Amino acid sequence: MIQVTNISKKYGDKAVLEHFSYQFPEQGVVAVTGPSGIGKTTLLNLLLGLEKPDEGTLEIPAGTTFSAVFQEDRLLEKESALENAAIFYEGKTNDSVSLSAQGKEMAKQILSELGLSEDLETPVRELSGGMARRVSIARGLVAMTGPLGAKVCIMDEPIKGLDPENRKQTMDVIRKYCAGKLLIMVTHDDKDAEGADEILSF
Repeated sequence: MIQVTNISKKYGDKAVLEHFSYQFPEQGVVAVTGPSGIGKTTLLNLLLGLEKPDEGTLEIPAGTTFSAVFQEDRLLEKESALENAAIFYEGKTNDSVSLSAQGKEMAKQILSELGLSEDLETPVRELSGGMARRVSIARGLVAMTGPLGAKVCIMDEPIKGLDPENRKQTMDVIRKYCAGKLLIMVTHDDKDAEGADEILSF
Protein backbone atom coordinates (compact mmCIF):
# COMPACT_ATOMS: atom_id res chain seq x y z
CA MET A 1 0.00 0.00 0.00
CA ILE A 2 1.04 3.61 -0.53
CA GLN A 3 2.20 5.40 2.61
CA VAL A 4 2.56 9.19 2.83
CA THR A 5 4.38 10.40 5.94
CA ASN A 6 4.85 14.00 7.11
CA ILE A 7 4.82 15.43 3.59
CA SER A 8 5.30 19.18 3.25
CA LYS A 9 5.29 21.18 0.02
CA LYS A 10 5.67 24.91 -0.59
CA TYR A 11 5.45 27.07 -3.69
CA GLY A 12 7.43 30.18 -2.87
CA ASP A 13 6.21 31.34 0.51
CA LYS A 14 2.90 29.49 0.26
CA ALA A 15 2.66 26.20 2.13
CA VAL A 16 0.29 23.90 0.25
CA LEU A 17 0.83 20.77 2.32
CA GLU A 18 2.20 20.75 5.86
CA HIS A 19 3.21 17.53 7.64
CA PHE A 20 0.55 15.56 5.81
CA SER A 21 0.31 11.80 6.42
CA TYR A 22 -2.04 9.20 4.98
CA GLN A 23 -2.05 5.48 4.31
CA PHE A 24 -3.89 4.54 1.14
CA PRO A 25 -5.61 1.15 0.95
CA GLU A 26 -4.43 -1.45 -1.56
CA GLN A 27 -7.72 -1.22 -3.44
CA GLY A 28 -11.03 0.61 -3.41
CA VAL A 29 -12.09 4.20 -4.03
CA VAL A 30 -10.55 7.10 -2.11
CA ALA A 31 -12.31 10.43 -2.73
CA VAL A 32 -10.12 13.45 -2.00
CA THR A 33 -12.25 16.49 -1.17
CA GLY A 34 -11.74 20.07 -0.05
CA PRO A 35 -11.71 23.66 -1.34
CA SER A 36 -9.52 24.88 -4.19
CA GLY A 37 -5.89 25.63 -3.46
CA ILE A 38 -5.63 23.42 -0.41
CA GLY A 39 -3.27 20.82 -1.89
CA LYS A 40 -5.40 18.13 -3.52
CA THR A 41 -3.80 18.33 -6.96
CA THR A 42 -0.37 18.75 -5.39
CA LEU A 43 -0.89 15.45 -3.56
CA LEU A 44 -1.71 13.72 -6.83
CA ASN A 45 1.37 15.19 -8.51
CA LEU A 46 3.53 13.96 -5.64
CA LEU A 47 2.10 10.46 -5.95
CA LEU A 48 2.79 10.47 -9.68
CA GLY A 49 6.35 11.71 -9.18
CA LEU A 50 5.66 14.95 -11.04
CA GLU A 51 6.57 16.95 -7.92
CA LYS A 52 9.05 16.31 -5.12
CA PRO A 53 8.16 16.93 -1.45
CA ASP A 54 10.15 19.48 0.48
CA GLU A 55 9.94 17.26 3.55
CA GLY A 56 8.61 13.84 4.41
CA THR A 57 8.52 10.51 2.61
CA LEU A 58 6.45 8.70 0.03
CA GLU A 59 6.56 4.91 0.15
CA ILE A 60 5.21 3.32 -3.02
CA PRO A 61 5.58 -0.46 -3.41
CA ALA A 62 7.97 -1.59 -6.12
CA GLY A 63 6.19 -2.40 -9.35
CA THR A 64 3.27 -0.06 -8.71
CA THR A 65 2.06 1.37 -12.01
CA PHE A 66 -0.18 4.40 -12.42
CA SER A 67 -2.83 5.63 -14.79
CA ALA A 68 -3.76 9.32 -14.64
CA VAL A 69 -6.58 11.61 -15.75
CA PHE A 70 -5.56 15.23 -15.21
CA GLN A 71 -7.76 18.31 -14.87
CA GLU A 72 -6.76 19.20 -18.44
CA ASP A 73 -7.68 16.63 -21.07
CA ARG A 74 -4.20 16.63 -22.67
CA LEU A 75 -5.46 14.90 -25.82
CA LEU A 76 -3.98 14.71 -29.31
CA GLU A 77 -6.33 17.20 -30.95
CA LYS A 78 -5.84 16.03 -34.54
CA GLU A 79 -6.36 12.36 -33.74
CA SER A 80 -9.63 10.53 -33.31
CA ALA A 81 -11.30 9.65 -30.04
CA LEU A 82 -10.44 6.00 -30.68
CA GLU A 83 -6.76 6.70 -31.35
CA ASN A 84 -6.45 8.91 -28.28
CA ALA A 85 -7.81 6.18 -26.04
CA ALA A 86 -6.10 3.20 -27.67
CA ILE A 87 -2.61 4.67 -27.49
CA PHE A 88 -2.46 4.05 -23.74
CA TYR A 89 -3.27 0.35 -24.01
CA GLU A 90 0.40 -0.47 -24.57
CA GLY A 91 1.54 2.09 -22.02
CA LYS A 92 2.88 4.35 -24.78
CA THR A 93 2.35 8.09 -24.68
CA ASN A 94 3.24 9.42 -28.13
CA ASP A 95 1.47 9.43 -31.47
CA SER A 96 4.24 7.69 -33.40
CA VAL A 97 3.49 4.17 -32.19
CA SER A 98 1.30 1.78 -34.10
CA LEU A 99 -1.91 0.91 -32.30
CA SER A 100 -2.60 -2.75 -31.60
CA ALA A 101 -5.86 -4.44 -32.56
CA GLN A 102 -6.38 -5.30 -28.89
CA GLY A 103 -5.86 -1.70 -27.87
CA LYS A 104 -8.34 -0.43 -30.44
CA GLU A 105 -10.94 -2.98 -29.39
CA MET A 106 -10.61 -2.15 -25.71
CA ALA A 107 -10.74 1.58 -26.44
CA LYS A 108 -13.83 1.08 -28.60
CA GLN A 109 -15.53 -0.87 -25.81
CA ILE A 110 -14.82 1.73 -23.12
CA LEU A 111 -15.68 4.71 -25.32
CA SER A 112 -18.96 3.04 -26.24
CA GLU A 113 -19.79 2.45 -22.58
CA LEU A 114 -19.14 6.15 -22.03
CA GLY A 115 -21.71 7.01 -24.70
CA LEU A 116 -19.30 7.80 -27.54
CA SER A 117 -19.98 4.88 -29.89
CA GLU A 118 -20.94 7.25 -32.72
CA ASP A 119 -17.89 9.46 -32.28
CA LEU A 120 -15.04 6.93 -32.38
CA GLU A 121 -13.47 8.28 -35.58
CA THR A 122 -14.17 11.95 -34.86
CA PRO A 123 -11.05 14.10 -34.34
CA VAL A 124 -10.93 15.28 -30.75
CA ARG A 125 -10.82 18.94 -31.84
CA GLU A 126 -14.35 18.52 -33.22
CA LEU A 127 -15.83 17.11 -30.02
CA SER A 128 -17.64 19.07 -27.34
CA GLY A 129 -15.89 19.70 -24.03
CA GLY A 130 -17.89 16.98 -22.30
CA MET A 131 -17.10 14.46 -25.02
CA ALA A 132 -13.41 15.28 -24.91
CA ARG A 133 -13.48 14.82 -21.16
CA ARG A 134 -14.92 11.34 -21.56
CA VAL A 135 -12.22 10.50 -24.11
CA SER A 136 -9.61 11.52 -21.54
CA ILE A 137 -11.27 9.27 -18.97
CA ALA A 138 -11.42 6.40 -21.46
CA ARG A 139 -7.69 6.78 -22.09
CA GLY A 140 -6.99 6.47 -18.38
CA LEU A 141 -9.20 3.40 -18.08
CA VAL A 142 -7.63 1.71 -21.12
CA ALA A 143 -4.30 1.91 -19.29
CA MET A 144 -5.88 -0.11 -16.46
CA THR A 145 -6.72 -2.99 -18.80
CA GLY A 146 -3.77 -3.42 -21.15
CA PRO A 147 -0.27 -4.88 -20.77
CA LEU A 148 0.63 -1.91 -18.58
CA GLY A 149 -1.96 -3.18 -16.10
CA ALA A 150 -1.91 -0.03 -14.02
CA LYS A 151 -2.67 -0.81 -10.37
CA VAL A 152 -3.53 2.74 -9.30
CA CYS A 153 -5.78 5.16 -11.17
CA ILE A 154 -5.45 8.81 -10.24
CA MET A 155 -8.17 11.18 -11.44
CA ASP A 156 -8.34 14.92 -10.87
CA GLU A 157 -11.93 16.20 -11.14
CA PRO A 158 -12.75 13.55 -13.78
CA ILE A 159 -16.46 14.30 -14.20
CA LYS A 160 -16.42 18.06 -13.71
CA GLY A 161 -18.54 19.76 -16.36
CA LEU A 162 -20.57 16.69 -17.31
CA ASP A 163 -24.36 16.81 -17.14
CA PRO A 164 -26.10 14.74 -14.43
CA GLU A 165 -26.91 11.79 -16.70
CA ASN A 166 -23.39 11.55 -18.08
CA ARG A 167 -21.88 12.01 -14.60
CA LYS A 168 -23.63 8.90 -13.29
CA GLN A 169 -22.91 6.85 -16.40
CA THR A 170 -19.26 7.89 -16.37
CA MET A 171 -18.79 7.12 -12.68
CA ASP A 172 -20.32 3.67 -13.19
CA VAL A 173 -17.81 2.96 -15.98
CA ILE A 174 -14.90 4.30 -13.91
CA ARG A 175 -15.83 2.05 -10.99
CA LYS A 176 -16.19 -0.96 -13.29
CA TYR A 177 -12.69 -0.70 -14.77
CA CYS A 178 -11.03 0.25 -11.49
CA ALA A 179 -12.61 -2.63 -9.57
CA GLY A 180 -10.06 -4.57 -7.55
CA LYS A 181 -7.53 -1.76 -7.89
CA LEU A 182 -7.02 1.62 -6.21
CA LEU A 183 -8.83 4.70 -7.51
CA ILE A 184 -7.79 8.06 -6.03
CA MET A 185 -10.23 10.71 -7.20
CA VAL A 186 -10.18 14.43 -6.44
CA THR A 187 -13.57 16.15 -6.41
CA HIS A 188 -15.11 19.41 -5.23
CA ASP A 189 -18.59 17.89 -5.22
CA ASP A 190 -19.61 15.92 -2.14
CA LYS A 191 -22.13 14.00 -4.25
CA ASP A 192 -19.31 12.62 -6.39
CA ALA A 193 -17.68 11.30 -3.21
CA GLU A 194 -20.76 9.32 -2.21
CA GLY A 195 -20.10 5.61 -2.27
CA ALA A 196 -16.33 5.98 -1.91
CA ASP A 197 -14.66 3.49 0.41
CA GLU A 198 -12.70 6.28 2.07
CA ILE A 199 -13.04 10.07 2.00
CA LEU A 200 -9.88 12.11 2.50
CA SER A 201 -11.01 15.64 3.41
CA PHE A 202 -8.61 18.57 3.40
